[in-house]
Amino acid sequence: MMRLQKKLYDYLLPISRKNKFKNTYITCSGRNDGLGAQIHSILSVLLVAKQYNLTYVHTPFHSLDHNRGKEKFFEDIFNIGQNEINISELKSVNLTIIYIKHPYQIKNRENTLYITQSCHQYADKYPDQYLNVRDSFKNKFYNYFKNNYKNYNKSKSFNIALHIRRGDVSKDKNEIRFTNNLYYLYIIKNIIKILDSKNIEINIHLYSQGTECDFKEFKDFNIVYHLDECLFTTFYNLIESDMLVMSKSSLSYSAALLNENIVMYQEFWHKPLATWNKIEFKDNDIYFDETNLTNQILKLLKKKKNYAN
Repeated sequence: MMRLQKKLYDYLLPISRKNKFKNTYITCSGRNDGLGAQIHSILSVLLVAKQYNLTYVHTPFHSLDHNRGKEKFFEDIFNIGQNEINISELKSVNLTIIYIKHPYQIKNRENTLYITQSCHQYADKYPDQYLNVRDSFKNKFYNYFKNNYKNYNKSKSFNIALHIRRGDVSKDKNEIRFTNNLYYLYIIKNIIKILDSKNIEINIHLYSQGTECDFKEFKDFNIVYHLDECLFTTFYNLIESDMLVMSKSSLSYSAALLNENIVMYQEFWHKPLATWNKIEFKDNDIYFDETNLTNQILKLLKKKKNYAN
């Protein structure tokens, strides 16, 4: 029966609910993993709330892995709850509370609060629907410390951000999320070849954990290292980069969703937006649509030039 329900749900996924039901809410709650994973989960719930015409209710960060004790700091700085109903405001409302594991469990019920840890099942089938909530999320994010961002991007350069997940990820630990440095090396070589042919100045920043010795493959390149930096600063600069080279990471994925420029996507369990450049890595080499990437670069450079003027 459950399998039949899921098949029906998959068939009906693209259909928006036009009617907004009275007092029908949804919130993202119950997570205790990292900041990137929780931001990504909230984005997926915002997406479903928008698509299903539900009222999003914000549950603040309660427990952040790797950042215990800093929940209030990241709650304030990401500012997701701005202009949203806070979960504490619903305590006095007589609602039916339903915990769901999959969006297909959402029914046409009034006076109901749906609580879920994520809506990735929906979002991964239709990732371009993230565009419907991107502007709202970014506006909140930029509203908090909008004059205090550390922006490493240079207006007259082509700014590349390499996000390389390390720390709790290595060849021997959590290896499903590990990507060899050679992958990023080959990407950089290919991108530099394209940019050099257009006589474009390049500004490369590497965001990760560890020491520069862990990235000796890049010793011949002029790279600025940001290691064990504040996650907020890292996240902001990933969003603002002209090109974001992703890792297999929810922090990387969430930043890519908010980045309106060029994204280099490495295949993993969360699916890409249509405009992202898919990279295949096999036999110690990378493959991607070089023509499409070149066109994206030229279009972005034209846009940057117009802004500068």
